Order: sequence, then structure tokens, then C-alpha cells
Amino acid sequence: MGGKRPLHKRMRDTLVYWVSRLFLLVGRFIPLPICYAIAEALGSAAWLLARGEREKTLRNLRLGLGSEKSEEELRAIGRGMFVHYAKVAFEVTRVGRLKPEKVKRLVEFDGLEEVEAAIREGRGVIAATGHIGNWELMGAGVSALGVPLHVIARRIKIERVNDLVIRLRQRAGVTTIMREAPDSAKKMLRALKRGEVLALLIDQDVRVEGAFVPFFGMPAHTPIGAAALAKRTGALLVAVAIQRTESGRHLVRALPVEIADSGDGERDIIEATAAATAHFERWIRERPEQWCWNHDRWRRAGEGAPGMQDEGKS
Repeated sequence: MGGKRPLHKRMRDTLVYWVSRLFLLVGRFIPLPICYAIAEALGSAAWLLARGEREKTLRNLRLGLGSEKSEEELRAIGRGMFVHYAKVAFEVTRVGRLKPEKVKRLVEFDGLEEVEAAIREGRGVIAATGHIGNWELMGAGVSALGVPLHVIARRIKIERVNDLVIRLRQRAGVTTIMREAPDSAKKMLRALKRGEVLALLIDQDVRVEGAFVPFFGMPAHTPIGAAALAKRTGALLVAVAIQRTESGRHLVRALPVEIADSGDGERDIIEATAAATAHFERWIRERPEQWCWNHDRWRRAGEGAPGMQDEGKS
């Protein structure tokens, strides 16, 4: 039966919404160097105090990098990830307020030649991306180039927070297509027919159709939607990620991912998904603190088997 959510949950959701609004309001007035100093303190405190998230992060770091890094190095990466999240939060307060000229000074690009060529030809582009660096700033950077961009996203459970995020992206020139919306497929296909860009996150184990592909030496259940849509429509598939550099700027890199035509469509899609995931792994290794190690990426590694897995089998 339907009905209202319990009062304590509604009160919690309201608190989260207004804290988010307050943070967005205050954060954009604090000079960025001061924001980063605050982020260093907040991230370090969270690393010490959030025991559950810290232990989950370390567990996943040991799975992914334990054979290559010492325990001290893994802990430094974990703490760095918490600080990185805090920096991203402060950066996001500015994303929807920056003029395109300012965004272009913050974000640089490498490897967009084939993407730009596809757009000039009216061919749609599918960007398979992940939770690397500040992905919201990446969207603003692409939009600042004059490229129409649509991100495919899951709905945030707190409706007003979901609407807040959508508005932030809109101010940056980015459209959000909700995966759960009944017309989402039509919107995606129309965007591709117009020669625009669709961005899909494929670096987490979520309940969508996927397949097990190698990631840091282990099978990881990975969404295959980006590769499947590219295979179906003939759109250009690219792996894309953004990372903060030592200079303080943010580098967006794009690498085309070939989709074979072997006659076995399922295998072609899985191989393309694996190729994109291999690019992510290489980028994450370069700056491991800028990826979400607190996500249980290998929670179903023991179930790893060839072939696609739909949501009902998750």
C-alpha cells in the first residue's frame, strides 16, 4: 500500500535538502584556495571519524591495489580520496555559476578530435564515463565548448535534492535524462539522431543490465548500456574521464572504443565494455585517490561468468 513516508525520514530528507542548499550558497563565496584548505581538514576528519566508510575503502583498495602498494600507501590513497570528495563538493558549488570562458580556463581536453569530427558529421556520440575526478565539472567543460550534452542518471531518492542537482547541471548547460523515466529511451535516441552527446556512468556495480569484465585483475559486474546503445545506433563510443592535475586545472581525456562486428552482438558489446573499463583502470592507477574506492566494485566478483546479466539476475 502507498502512503506517506515516516515522519522521521521526511524530516531527515528536509534537513539534507536545506543543508545542501546552504552549502551551495556559502561555498561559492569562499575563495577556492580557502575551500581547498577547508576540504583538506574536512576530508582528513572524515577519514578518522567515518570508520565504516574508511574500512570499506581500505578493503576495496586492498582488493584492487594490495599487491602493488604497502598498507601505508593504501591508507594515504584512502585519506586522499576523502579529501578529494570534499574538494569536489566545493567545486560543485561553482559549476553552475561559472561563465564558459572561466570553465575553459579550468578544464583542458585531450583526444576530442574524433568526437568533434563525429559531431560535425551529425553522428551521435556516447561517452562511457565514471566517477573519476570531478565528473560534474567535466560536463560543464564539454558544454562550454558548445557541445550539446545529456547525462543519463539514476534518480536521487530525496526528490528535492534530485531537482537541485538537475538545476545545477542545467545552469552549466547540461541536460539530465532520468534513467527511470518512461520516455528516457526516446530522449536518448533523439539526442543521438541530432548528433549530440550522451554520457553514461559505467564504473559501478548497479542494478542494470551488465556483464562481468576484468577490472584490477578481478571480474567486476559492469553496465553494458553505453556499448549496447552504440552498437544499436552506430554512434561513436568513447571512454572519457576527468582528473585534477598538479597545476590545479582539470584534464579531460577521451579515447575512442571500437565496437567489432563479429556477428556475435553480445560478445562485441562485452568486449567494448571491457575495453572502456581498461581505459578507466589505467587512468585510476595514475591518480587513485580521485576514484570512488568506497564503492563495493567487486561485491559480485564470485559470480563472475561470461555473458550479460540482466537486472533480475543481480
